Parts: sequence; structure tokens; C-alpha cells
Amino acid sequence: KQWYQRRVRVNEVEDKLLGESPRYIYSEIASTVRDYLSGEPFSSYLESKYFTRQLQWKQLEKKPIGKHTFRHYRVLGKGGFGEVCATQSRASGKMYAEKKLNKKR
Repeated sequence: KQWYQRRVRVNEVEDKLLGESPRYIYSEIASTVRDYLSGEPFSSYLESKYFTRQLQWKQLEKKPIGKHTFRHYRVLGKGGFGEVCATQSRASGKMYAEKKLNKKR
């Protein structure tokens, strides 16, 4: 019963606040910012190195992960269900720990 009374009070406050100010108070500001950013800043972004790097990253993301995605260095540990190896991403050069599971068990 207390939960219901709290919810009714919250709804009353929301109705009061929405009634006093329009819901889309920032729509004019948002459209002005959108119009500005779609002009010169966007065209300069298309010519920058950041756009080229983003396209390269998106192409890399689309590639499926396979056995040639990482360089395998050494075994870090072995357990009952497999082993953990130190690997390096060929694309970014970051080091990772890869868990190889033995599914035969």
C-alpha cells in the first residue's frame, strides 16, 4: 500500500512538471546544432585522418575471428579443462590471455 501511495505522488509531480514546461524544450536548440554540425565541421571531419582510421577500424570489426587473428607466444598455465596462453592481436598489438578449452572431457 505504501508503494502505491509513493507511486501516485511521483506521478503527480511528473504531471505537474510536464504541464509547466513543454516536453520538447530543446528541440529548436538540437536542430540548430544538428544543422551547424552537418555543414563545415562534418566536411572537415570527412577529410581528416580520424575518419580514415574509423573506416579502417570498422572494416577490421567486420572480419571474423579465426586462428590467424592472434599470435600465440607461450602457455601461461594448464588446468583440467585446457590451458591459458599469452597472445597478441595482429591488428592492434595488444596482449591478451587466451583460454583454450579441451572439449573432449
